[in-house]
Amino acid sequence: MFERLVHVLQEKPGSGWKYLRLWYRFLQNSLAVELEYRAAFISELVLAVSRLAWQLAGIWVFFVHRPYLGGRWTLWEAAIVLGLFIFFDGFIETFLRPNMEAIIEHIRLGTLDFILLKPVDAQFMASVRWVRFRHVGDMVAGLGLMGLALFRLHCMPGIVGFLLLPLMMAAGAIILYSILLVLVTLAFWFIDLTNIVELIWSVYEAGRVPVDAFPRVVRVVLTFVVPIAFITTVPAETLLGRISLPALLYAIGAAALSLGISSLFWRYALRHYTSASS
Repeated sequence: MFERLVHVLQEKPGSGWKYLRLWYRFLQNSLAVELEYRAAFISELVLAVSRLAWQLAGIWVFFVHRPYLGGRWTLWEAAIVLGLFIFFDGFIETFLRPNMEAIIEHIRLGTLDFILLKPVDAQFMASVRWVRFRHVGDMVAGLGLMGLALFRLHCMPGIVGFLLLPLMMAAGAIILYSILLVLVTLAFWFIDLTNIVELIWSVYEAGRVPVDAFPRVVRVVLTFVVPIAFITTVPAETLLGRISLPALLYAIGAAALSLGISSLFWRYALRHYTSASS
């Protein structure tokens, strides 16, 4: 089926199809590498379920003593936020972390030339080359928790909610990618970015619970400075039918702006790149 799809895509002209075919090949190669270590692949899937249970138990402890989190979030409503957090944590480990770590290594070793010389966009090539399929289980676990939470809430989102949720999740993924790309791009000037990257992981941990659980100043930071709210809380509100039009427009605008800034910063940094041969 997939080979037939690739054959159809190969018949279509245009650079968009070329990039889609190239990404498909990257997926194939990454999956082949992952399947060389089947035991690690299967064990990671099992661990995804255990991590899900452990994190759900963590927020359940709070609701033993309080009926609401942040003044308005019930247990299963907060579980939707947690499900989104787990999903995007898996998204980071599957698609973002392996490529961001590879970019840093290429810059440090001066081997980014091998990417820059390819007849494709360097940012695309550097951003999607590797996929760690072993962490897909976390993404599935996060979606499963969201489905369980909706079932326990006896809540069936309307068609608008189902249509807007993928849009909000895509906006959150773009914001997350853009933040990480900007941080990684600093490697063109700084050798060791370990502390900075670990800092953003620590900030992302705040997305485990709704932003309403934090003091006002922290909420402002997590919404407008480091927009973690648009990765977990806002998509959850969309699914629950609470999203407002200004928040919807702001999420889309924040995603577009962050992607544009990160791309411009990447291109600016490339002009300061010194390869191993120069």
